[in-house]
Amino acid sequence: MQAAATFDRYRRAATYRLLLLNYRRARRWYWELRTPDLHRQWNEDRSDFAVLRQIIKDREVQSLLDLGCGSGRLFPVYEEAGLKEVLGVDIAGRALALANRLHPGIPTLRSKAEDLDPGRRFDLVVVHRVLQHLPEETLPTVVERMTQIARKAIYINEISESDHANLKGARYIFEHDYIPLFSARGWLLAERGIVPATRQTYLVFTPGPHAAAAVAAPSTQRGTNGLANIRPLLRPVGRPLNRFFFNGTRLRLRWIYLREDIDGVQAELRRMRSGHAAALRQFGACVSSDARIVGPISIVNASRDFSNLTIGDRTHIGSEVFIDLAERVTIEEGATISMRAVFISHLDVGRGPLAAERPRLVGPVTVGAGAFIGTGSIILHGVTIGARAVVAAGAVVTKDVPPGAIVNREGRSHPPIRPRQDA
Repeated sequence: MQAAATFDRYRRAATYRLLLLNYRRARRWYWELRTPDLHRQWNEDRSDFAVLRQIIKDREVQSLLDLGCGSGRLFPVYEEAGLKEVLGVDIAGRALALANRLHPGIPTLRSKAEDLDPGRRFDLVVVHRVLQHLPEETLPTVVERMTQIARKAIYINEISESDHANLKGARYIFEHDYIPLFSARGWLLAERGIVPATRQTYLVFTPGPHAAAAVAAPSTQRGTNGLANIRPLLRPVGRPLNRFFFNGTRLRLRWIYLREDIDGVQAELRRMRSGHAAALRQFGACVSSDARIVGPISIVNASRDFSNLTIGDRTHIGSEVFIDLAERVTIEEGATISMRAVFISHLDVGRGPLAAERPRLVGPVTVGAGAFIGTGSIILHGVTIGARAVVAAGAVVTKDVPPGAIVNREGRSHPPIRPRQDA
């Protein structure tokens, strides 16, 4: 029965590829196909959790990039460690949709390893059984990109030589193959060990004294070339063609919806660089034509569409905003939502022993007209932010905020500041 189901998935994936006429994404389709099998095999394997916990603790890691996160197998370690910033990256949309459903608090990005932005830095880069699946010509580029992104360390856990015989589609990379790749970029092997009760070898690389000179810094001269000078001349010509080109995006999102339901569309929104407002409208959200969404934007827990989301006129939504649509979320006209703000519209303790004591709670979230939500602030379920109120960066808001009030970082609300009237 299982063999028949696996064959059916392979047949459907081959059909999708033929219909899309896209043979360049063979590697992505392969991992899309293997998502259910890998999730079953690796979900219960917690052998390397203790090793990763110790590395995070010893190196005082506060931000982490999980490269090839799959369905979020290592996400419980990050949640337990209480890291300030975590990002999971994978090429399989089905795996990311599963990770978002199991761990909605950790953002993900659908991208190839070689396409990551080197300007975004993390303390630790975690790579678990990924590098041996990359094309041989791509491996140096990926290693260089990791050394540009990591600040303190890079953790690599790869398949053992004995396991390689049973794993198709991969090649075994010896430890002495990794060392030249990293040393050429100024990184040194700081730790090597065996994961307890397994044959897995893990390596930890740290930047050496010449790492800054070996790794080219991200380019800061963007916009100073000749192309940037003629860009203002091209914009008036390109605007009439925007509607024509976006039709391709609409068809792609519709195809993703047919294949992966709304979970696939949610994952695609985090990967898109533009067109978020039109994509949200396509799937039921009420978004004003005057709203500005920088993107990417993370939408989770949408039941069938985005009809629970309303964004008014003259609103600004910053990059990497996280919105939980278990209940209605309304952002009224003129409101400003800064980057990485979080809106949580439900509380669910899961199926553990707390479920009997704390049942699931849901409540709409409303941001009043002209209100300002600071960077990294968290708005919990059932909260209404009054008109022209200000929520400071990093604040956690658990109760309603009166109109015009100011909420500081500790979540305490202060009365509005009234202008002084001279006698």
